[in-house]
Amino acid sequence: MKKRIFFIFAAIAVVLGLPSCSDDGLPADAVVQYPIKTLIVTVDGRDYTAVPKGLRNDTLAFNVPEGRETATVRTIILADSRATATVADGQEITFVEDAYPIILNQNRADEHKYILSMVYKKPDPVPDFLYVVNSGIKDPDGAASWLDPDNLDSYPKLMPVGEGGKYEGYAALGDYDWMNLSFVKSNRELYYNNPTDGLSGTYGTVPLTENAYDGDDNLFPSAGIWANWAAGSGVWLFRVDAAAGELTALCTQWAVSGTATSGAPQAMTYDKDANRWTATVSLDAGAFGFTTVPVNAGDPTIAYGGSGGMLTEDGPQIAVAEAGNYTVTLDLSAAPDYTYSLLKEGEEPEPDPLPFMYIVNLGISGPDGKAYLDPANRDDRDKYPVIASADDGATFEGYAYLKSYDWMNVSIVESGLKKYYSNDSEGLNGTTSYGHFTLAEKTPSAANYFPTDGLWGPWALGSGVWKFSYDTAAKQLTLLCTQWAVSGSAVTDVQAMTYDAAGRTWTLSVTLAQGGFRFTTVPCTEGDPVLTYGQGGKAGELAADGPEIEVAEAGDYTITLDLSTPHAYVYSVVK
Repeated sequence: MKKRIFFIFAAIAVVLGLPSCSDDGLPADAVVQYPIKTLIVTVDGRDYTAVPKGLRNDTLAFNVPEGRETATVRTIILADSRATATVADGQEITFVEDAYPIILNQNRADEHKYILSMVYKKPDPVPDFLYVVNSGIKDPDGAASWLDPDNLDSYPKLMPVGEGGKYEGYAALGDYDWMNLSFVKSNRELYYNNPTDGLSGTYGTVPLTENAYDGDDNLFPSAGIWANWAAGSGVWLFRVDAAAGELTALCTQWAVSGTATSGAPQAMTYDKDANRWTATVSLDAGAFGFTTVPVNAGDPTIAYGGSGGMLTEDGPQIAVAEAGNYTVTLDLSAAPDYTYSLLKEGEEPEPDPLPFMYIVNLGISGPDGKAYLDPANRDDRDKYPVIASADDGATFEGYAYLKSYDWMNVSIVESGLKKYYSNDSEGLNGTTSYGHFTLAEKTPSAANYFPTDGLWGPWALGSGVWKFSYDTAAKQLTLLCTQWAVSGSAVTDVQAMTYDAAGRTWTLSVTLAQGGFRFTTVPCTEGDPVLTYGQGGKAGELAADGPEIEVAEAGDYTITLDLSTPHAYVYSVVK
């Protein structure tokens, strides 16, 4: 692909709607002339001017209030009068997924593809899950199986797992005289129920019928599931296979068991208000997992293990390093992101972990392809760096060391592995170390695979330590390649630091004068923004743009900068 960039008079900027070039370090009277000088399209009788977007300038975009499939080209003017395009004045064009290709032949030899993009605010997609609606909940007129539209968060939810319309989740069912269930799609267009009594105990599989909901009463009746409600109350695991038309239900009681309990299961108690299971138990040094205790003979056993607070079915046992009395908590409220906590008597609980996302790169291959997040090694931060949010999921940030693979692009993957975000076209070229990209939200087509086609063009500048910043509202990713240094009154000039990939830290051995210093980035390429960190609230903590770190006595020092844990950036100074 070739780009033709020309400098002409500033008047053209008015035609194209381009920003001032003075912001980019260009002469004040210079602008960039685009090969497509003017492009005006008409939608619903209103004219819109398309302007270049993105670092590669191969997309022209215009904003409309609502999306449409067609538009009419009112005017197209090319910068080169000898060039030709595949659209003309008066031509009606049809958009596919809000995009239309334009082929420009410049000088009758240089063919280039441009994309005309229709931009509008799309409604947030309705997440895919099932509400659990029981016949014991009634509307103001006394009708059963009511999904209260003003109280949706109070209903248990079954979340998608795997592929093919499979859902699962846990629901605590109250002691009603009689209760049957419906499973209602989150968009409330379909629901599933059981036409006849089927389940007589605490475990079994019954058929489900798919029904279209076309009313406005928010009632989703069901004639069956239980033949005898005596077994119905309790905490149930529900697994719905919508494609097969089946419900599998299991009443659960949970216990802690393993070598840390000397092999004897320790019963847990369900806390209805907190929606979790707890147990205070004496544990030996060893390991444990969570397992169901069959309510009736013949009930299957479910087991969970894991690490780092996250659980997986039949996962590894959880280590107990030291014997003592512990409070163990099992939280199954948010399928399939089941979690646990372990707190020794006398210790303070750890703060709730920050919401985070994995960075999964194309250079890590899975058994059948690339961009693979190995579930057995997802806590390996050398393979899978993370970005985290300190503002309840609005923005995420973190630093990641990307190795020198032959080719690498990355996806940003939610911790629950149900959604990810990626860029489908090359963005940063081989000489660019800073940029912004709008990412597309995607659902994985296969478990643990998160393919991506974009971010970098040539990989020349891909390796190194990059800061990732992601704005969830705008779905915009900002990338910055970083090289760190020490500057301030305690040093002479800017002193470059060295990155230790094994320790995931930056280090510098330097002679310091009495005074102070801060950490600052040295731009990888011209135009990169500069980041600085100074003294945080406590010794050893860092704050963005904080004051200088004090050096009380001159001497030779080793300085370490640790940016490996998002929002917990720290330093050390050793004389």
